[in-house]
Amino acid sequence: MTLSAVIFGFDGTLVDSHEAHFLARREAFGGLGLVLDRPWYDAHAGASLDEAVALLAAEQEIRVTVSVQEIDGRCTEAYLRNLDQVRPISWVVAFAESLKGHLPIAVASGSSETMIRTTMKAAGIDDLFPVVVTREDVSRGKPSPELFLKAAERMAVLPTQCLVVDYSNEGVEAAHQAEMPIINVRGK
Repeated sequence: MTLSAVIFGFDGTLVDSHEAHFLARREAFGGLGLVLDRPWYDAHAGASLDEAVALLAAEQEIRVTVSVQEIDGRCTEAYLRNLDQVRPISWVVAFAESLKGHLPIAVASGSSETMIRTTMKAAGIDDLFPVVVTREDVSRGKPSPELFLKAAERMAVLPTQCLVVDYSNEGVEAAHQAEMPIINVRGK
């Protein structure tokens, strides 16, 4: 296999934003009548927002009438209020830094561009990644391979020549569907 580029997930991979996202989703989902507890969130942390809302609403038999865009806005506001909870994952950032100038690198994340750019700036890595693919760039988030395929396209490399670095079950599935090898980063 020829390695031509590396694609990094963001939340849980480059930054430990788990607590900030949990607090944001719990607040936003609570406004919908949904109860989001830590075990459920931990088991579905890599799910896109629309997928998480649909799954939790089905499990709790609650009909959600608010648009995903409105829920997303509420989540973003709450997340940005909890930005002090976010920390870079130093060894993954160091790995990305070691690749800069040697291989194309990208971020592919189901988070919004606002959340990613703001978090990257707060973590001091805003100039590290020339390519950033967000949920606004695709029609489906992970476990669909669309984020990773779009990152490969923007870097002008074959998908099968991209290494993915991600932590979530959804990211692993997306990498497999894209036929990209993956380094599965577990933990925070």
